[in-house]
Order: sequence, then C-alpha cells, then structure tokens
Amino acid sequence: MIRSLQSVYLFLRVLSVNQLNDDIRILLIDDHPVVMHGLTALLNSEPGVNVCAQTGHLSEALQLIEKHDVSLAVVDMLLEGTTGIQVTDAIKTRYPKVAVIIFSMSDEPQYVKGAFEKGAAGYLTKDEVAEQIIVAIREVHNGGIFISKKLAQKYHKAEIRQWLSAKGRFPEKQ
Repeated sequence: MIRSLQSVYLFLRVLSVNQLNDDIRILLIDDHPVVMHGLTALLNSEPGVNVCAQTGHLSEALQLIEKHDVSLAVVDMLLEGTTGIQVTDAIKTRYPKVAVIIFSMSDEPQYVKGAFEKGAAGYLTKDEVAEQIIVAIREVHNGGIFISKKLAQKYHKAEIRQWLSAKGRFPEKQ
C-alpha cells in the first residue's frame, strides 16, 4: 500500500512539473507601469499562463526572452524610442520561435500591416474586453493567428490576407 502511494505521489509530482513546463511563458513589453501591472494580474490569474518578465525597453526585452525561456511576447505598439514593429522584427529575427502579439491603442493600418509583415501573430486593441487577450494568447500559442473583432470589421478581409501572406503564414488565393 505504501509503495503504491509513493508511486502515485511520484506520478503526480512529475505530472505537476510537466504542467508547469507547458505554461505559456509571457514577456510583457509596455512602457506604462499601470498597464503592465493590470495585465500581469489578469494573465497570471489564468491557469497555464505565466507572465515571467516585464519591460518597456527593446534591449532588455531581448535579454529577458532568453533568461526566462519566453514563448510569447505581448508588445505595445507605441513605446518610448521605438515601435512594436521594430520590437517584433528584433524578436522574430533573434528568436523566431517566440510568438508576438501586439496589444495597442492604435489601430492605424500602417501599424497593423507593419506588425504582421514583421511576423506578429496577433493584434488587438486595448479597448477590447479582457477575455479577448486570453483568447488571443491561447490562439497564438497554439500556432494560430488572432485579429480582434474590431480590426476584422475595420479592414477588408483581402487586406488582412495580404498582410499575413507577407511572411507566408496565410497563402494568397490562387
């Protein structure tokens, strides 16, 4: 009986460690502390999601990705001294397996287009409901593309298809 309990305990312990390793490890890149604090609290309350680092600077972001084994970055578009497009490009160049979601107040076409062309896998605006960021993170983490309903309504489907096809993630119709 004791031996079987030890086996069950060991199995559960291994299962628990494996589940921790399967967490979506997130880096938040935003230069507004209130946004980072609120988003961290929201995301860390979600099972399987772990905000493991935060920064408002590109150079520090690249270091944190490696240090914390980040799998996904949530990036503001308008950062002090840089844009989410530049951040996305730097992340995807150095760490191509790290997924990027843009989370911004801006829904201007040059930003949305630029982000997808540089390899972002998701874009949503900060006026979306909180649950949408979680849906976006799970979708992108599982290899999908996420575009908020607001952006999908604002831009024509062909336009979005063209932006996504820039990186070969959504082939143009033949």
